[in-house]
Amino acid sequence: MIRRSTLIAVEILLGLVAALAIGVGVAWWRFSQGPIELNSMRDQIETELSQARSGRPVGIEIDVVRRIAADAFGSPDRVDMVCVSAANRIPSLVAGKIDLILATLGISEERARVIDFGEPYAWGGSDVLVARDSPVRRLDDLQGRTVVALKGAWQIGWFEKNLPGTKLLRLDTVSDGLQALLQGRADGYAHDGAVLQGIARKNPRVRLVGEIYQIGHRGIGLRRGETAWKAWLDAAMTRAKREGVVAEAVRRYVDPDLAAAVLDSWDLSRQPRSAR
Repeated sequence: MIRRSTLIAVEILLGLVAALAIGVGVAWWRFSQGPIELNSMRDQIETELSQARSGRPVGIEIDVVRRIAADAFGSPDRVDMVCVSAANRIPSLVAGKIDLILATLGISEERARVIDFGEPYAWGGSDVLVARDSPVRRLDDLQGRTVVALKGAWQIGWFEKNLPGTKLLRLDTVSDGLQALLQGRADGYAHDGAVLQGIARKNPRVRLVGEIYQIGHRGIGLRRGETAWKAWLDAAMTRAKREGVVAEAVRRYVDPDLAAAVLDSWDLSRQPRSAR
């Protein structure tokens, strides 16, 4: 374990910047402690486009997590995955119950006041889910209406700035948001387009407004001040993407009709230059 940890520390030093040398000791200590705990959100099953196989979680980011474990400890199984909700994932991280969040976590100013983020590794546009018979046809039709958004989500700031007449209903989970919409407690559900697209494809009672807004990014969530840990994880994510881990996971888990769009969302160079 010491040899493996030391090699990882060297990779950090050589693959990133010389200034990181002061953090190598911290990284070595982290990896020498054994398996790390990671957050895998079952709330986000639509976005992960995964399916349970023999009780073992699978999905795009799950495969990345296993690759990180293999790089750190020599085995993809040396990782403890903890299922949490959107409401408790950040408190669990801050309290030390998990070591990082890698589960479609959007980078937002509100969250960045509490935790640190790795470099953005994927992007996505936002959309709004409405009832199939809703009169809402465009975003401006939501003025004066109630819109669900998950607590801490980047869509909240966009609506407050661009459609201040909307009433925001902040809820904890994806399932809470969908339930509120189907029960008529909200006129729309604002969230990442990829998540909502998956829901809309499987639920005939809802549809997408289809007006993309608020381009946002996903990042690995970390406790504040863990600089060496962040640098190593950023390098590991870059390596996983470069070596085809993400592309292979998309091929295995994503509907062929959606595969190209999902792959584009993991390529920051494919991000639109502007959106509403």
